[in-house]
Amino acid sequence: MVSNSCPAPIPMTTAPFVFALIEPIVVARRSQTIQDLGYDPSYAVDVTNHTAPVCQSLYYAAGVLGIPVPPAYENPNDPGGISFLYATEPSLVLGTTALRPDVPLQPAAFIAGRQLTFFRPGLYIRHLLGSGTALKSWFFAAIKLTSPQFPVSPELEGAVNEAYLALEAGLVGQMRDQLTRVVSKLLTSGAALDLKRWVAGLDLTADRAGFVLAHDLETATQVVKASDESSSAVSPDERFKELALFAVSPQYFEIRQRLMISVDS
Repeated sequence: MVSNSCPAPIPMTTAPFVFALIEPIVVARRSQTIQDLGYDPSYAVDVTNHTAPVCQSLYYAAGVLGIPVPPAYENPNDPGGISFLYATEPSLVLGTTALRPDVPLQPAAFIAGRQLTFFRPGLYIRHLLGSGTALKSWFFAAIKLTSPQFPVSPELEGAVNEAYLALEAGLVGQMRDQLTRVVSKLLTSGAALDLKRWVAGLDLTADRAGFVLAHDLETATQVVKASDESSSAVSPDERFKELALFAVSPQYFEIRQRLMISVDS
């Protein structure tokens, strides 16, 4: 769902494969148990049966995106909507707004679709790692694991070496072989390794996934306006422009047809 107006120098078909292969090791290193994060199994919310529109939208969005519904936990002290819970099993936090019965369905669908996009294989660590430096360090470590001569700048050496040791211990057998093939393809392609632009493309993809589910440009625009600017690597104005272009694109209409949803509904 990434448009040509925000091309990613790292091939979009390659970077997610690298991250998908290393994601379990990153999650194991950078996450905690739900108890350590202050949660308890009794806080779990069954979104498949909950009547709140946000929960219904999460269930629907997971089906459209072809992923399992991630575990979700209620936080009655959080007045917000949906956020990530960086647990050993990647999860969601549902604040009091997310569990309200009066949240309109279209905004709920946009938010659910956008959030669940990052649970697609290889995309979750975009948020788990938090910073561009951390993301780059793990990505470069994955490359060095199969191409030891890959150059790394001095300021990244420490973080890359730490990530390298974790990957060397955790990535074995067939997974290591797969990584070797993917990295070889990436390096021989000659593509520039610009992770910042890849992240921007991914964030725009998440917006488009939310829009496909909400099918209302005004709703999508209002949600973007109300969101924290730090939630995306792309400016609000750029997000508005990209959503407007996507809304009239053949790609959008084709997606709606494939989902068997009438564009006039």
